[in-house]
Amino acid sequence: MRVDRVEETIKLLRNTELEFDYSEWGSVEDCGTTACAGGLMTLYPPFRAQGLYHDEHNLQPRYKDSDGFIWHGAYALAVFLDIDEEDAENAFLDLDCMLGKTRDKITANDVADFLELLIKEEEEKEKAND
Repeated sequence: MRVDRVEETIKLLRNTELEFDYSEWGSVEDCGTTACAGGLMTLYPPFRAQGLYHDEHNLQPRYKDSDGFIWHGAYALAVFLDIDEEDAENAFLDLDCMLGKTRDKITANDVADFLELLIKEEEEKEKAND
């Protein structure tokens, strides 16, 4: 796990009061751009500088790694954060199902809480391996 990137994502999410619509990665409307948490990450300049961006057509996350390989969708976020693909899917695609909320009522804090849980689980695994 890239704890530094996960913690930076949590910080980004805690500093916004957005609700996310998990029915799509993002969309461009007359009033501006809407996005889910993963979409928000692709707009964050420090992450963009590290290779995370979005497809201009469907706003799906992309990550260009240090070898030049381009990852797509939830897997791009999994590779960028160095978390399991299932955890990335849960955080950025299926959190509504886990929390029993509608797809348009996931908040930034919901995602941040889930990511904090992943850090805690990682710390517990490391302690168990010591």
